Amino acid sequence: MNEGISRSSKIVLDLIAIVLIGWLISKLSATILPFLFALLISYLFNPVVQSICSIPNLKLPRLVSVLILFISLLVAISAIFYFVAPIFVKQLHDFLEFAPKLFDWFQTHFMASLEEHISLDLSSVDTQAAREQLMLNWKQVAQAALAVLKWQLHSGAIFLSFIVNTLIMLIVTFYLLKDWPKVVNLLGSLVPQSYQAKTFEVAKKCDDVMGVFLRGQLLVMMAVAVYY
Repeated sequence: MNEGISRSSKIVLDLIAIVLIGWLISKLSATILPFLFALLISYLFNPVVQSICSIPNLKLPRLVSVLILFISLLVAISAIFYFVAPIFVKQLHDFLEFAPKLFDWFQTHFMASLEEHISLDLSSVDTQAAREQLMLNWKQVAQAALAVLKWQLHSGAIFLSFIVNTLIMLIVTFYLLKDWPKVVNLLGSLVPQSYQAKTFEVAKKCDDVMGVFLRGQLLVMMAVAVYY
């Protein structure tokens, strides 16, 4: 009887602890978000660091391998922004110029084909007024988006918060990657001895599945970005 009560009390206490932890995370989400991103990035790129460390005839320390990874990512991201940003701006400008022609094609071809195939009389539809209204709203939306972007860039507090969170994320990522084996061993030591074998087995399976999925998605995104 007492064993049943103690077990029920343990379950209730565990549920209360989970609810409290969830509530604390929701309240501190803005604060812990850089740490969560750093943990995710470290998990994704830890195999890359291990691969650099295991290069034959080099035997690089883990610290040097992490520095090589950071420098490579910095160069890659800078190159992406340097080459992609002008292309994106040009395509956006071309799309804004092409939008009226697209509406004209819709009016002359699509609506005519619609009238022909379903015998629907669309002559009463004022497409010119719709076109003018669409272009007016489009310009207003574009102007509002630019105004919001300028406000975000000129707001000192928001910009400073973004810079600070980015720096925190980079620093935490660096040290997590450098000490990732120690972090994993520390987390493993927190598991009770009687549950370690099963816990490590499940964690290994989850790591294999999630690792393959996430890295596969990254490879697909990079391949699509390079192709297009």
